Amino acid sequence: MSRSAAVKRLMKEYGDLEQDPSPDFVAYPINDSNVFEWHFTLRGPNEGGFSGGKYHGRIVFPSDYPFKPPDMYFLTPNGRFELNKKICLSITGFHAETWRPAWGIRSALTALISFFPTEGNGAIGALDYTVDERAIIAKRSLDWMCAGICERCEGIKMKDLLTDELMHKERKKVEGADEISFSLKSTSASTESVVAGDIVETESEKVDATTATVADEYSLNKFEGAKEIVPGESSASASQSIGNVPPAITPQPEGLRLRNITAAVGMNRDADAAPVTEVVARAGTGLAPHVNLVDEAMEQYHRRLRQIDTAILCLGGLEVLLGITGKDFVLTASDATTARGIVVQNRGEDKSRALNKHNIMLYSGEAGDTTQFAEYIQCNTQLYRIRNGLDLSTRAVSSYVRKELATSLRSRNPYTVNLLVGGVDPASGAPELYWLDYLSSCVKLDYAAHGYASYFCMSTMDRYWQPNLSLDEALELLRKCLAELKIRFIGNLPDFTVKVVDKDGIRIVQI
Repeated sequence: MSRSAAVKRLMKEYGDLEQDPSPDFVAYPINDSNVFEWHFTLRGPNEGGFSGGKYHGRIVFPSDYPFKPPDMYFLTPNGRFELNKKICLSITGFHAETWRPAWGIRSALTALISFFPTEGNGAIGALDYTVDERAIIAKRSLDWMCAGICERCEGIKMKDLLTDELMHKERKKVEGADEISFSLKSTSASTESVVAGDIVETESEKVDATTATVADEYSLNKFEGAKEIVPGESSASASQSIGNVPPAITPQPEGLRLRNITAAVGMNRDADAAPVTEVVARAGTGLAPHVNLVDEAMEQYHRRLRQIDTAILCLGGLEVLLGITGKDFVLTASDATTARGIVVQNRGEDKSRALNKHNIMLYSGEAGDTTQFAEYIQCNTQLYRIRNGLDLSTRAVSSYVRKELATSLRSRNPYTVNLLVGGVDPASGAPELYWLDYLSSCVKLDYAAHGYASYFCMSTMDRYWQPNLSLDEALELLRKCLAELKIRFIGNLPDFTVKVVDKDGIRIVQI
């Protein structure tokens, strides 16, 4: 589609929005010379703490719109979506394969409003603030002003930009808006979708230079006109994948698509993937590598990955992190030993960080990664308190930490860190404990463990944990777990740092 055709489509949609405005949002190009970037302001829904809020954002359209979806960003704090991060929606560039040209700006914004009250569940760019926190942010949003390059909204407060004149206008059903979701919807039986912690993979899709940028978001190597050769596929089936061309004379194959699985581990991806990268580069330039060479390189690649996974398991397995929830507190314990290989480097190490008065994070893994990641999370949670005047809840903290791990997982140097995040609600005293690993999995549990300790302690916790434990009962359960480790675990872990989090804050307890 030509650029002029995209301009015509955008101007038509702009005209429709001006002639038949929505009571829930306004949207317009930033200026007359750039119709491919729009700003929007929408009204928060009446549920979930967003009532009365008005939120501002931007939409960036590709040159071949509407055949390719736009990217959407929020500029106003809202408690549901991160700022200046692409929104993971089935109508945005995150999931280009589900985009329909019949959809437009009106349907996208209508669907976006409906997803405000839903749970983020750790999705990319999603936040899970409490209703009270969102209500505070909603009230503050009215005085927020856009300081960008938009001629229409610059210097205007949100309460003046989206007035209440159309509040009582009849709301029409927007076609296609109810089909939009944050989860990737399959459009064929051969489509497999995984959202928010895993790599999105589509078996039969055409990839061109434009969608390569979207592929980068999922840490995939894609090549022009590519079809996938599945790792482990036989030479015969791989030959069929590239059009039944004999392996010895494979000019410009229809392509390869390989998972950068090393992005999921804390090693040098470029070095580990070198054999595969070399084969792919030769295939892409038409040097016609033998298909057997691809199979051989893939086998070497995965053999190296198995070695890396074993190294990571050994690295973090000897460390112990334990968490137990009680009636109105969370009890945590971490071993105080720092080791590298078979050498003990230090004793007395505190493997926990106080994120705020009522939240704590325990970490284990590679020494450099744990220190850097823990400091990064601690500084950002404290910065949030300084900027907004309130602390993140335990659930919001775990969602943020999980998002950072998921983002890191898709980078060249991901963090190799396993975590426990625990805390209490200062108002109700309700305890929460979240288990996270280096692959950005996140689960809320009543009790949890990391490392080889889980093999020895989980059965004890299963037997003796019960709801509404008192602090004395929780300490006794922890003593049973540590006694089991001393008897059965080959590693020598003599010292543990034990902390309890309750409505009064975080404190160290002796055991």
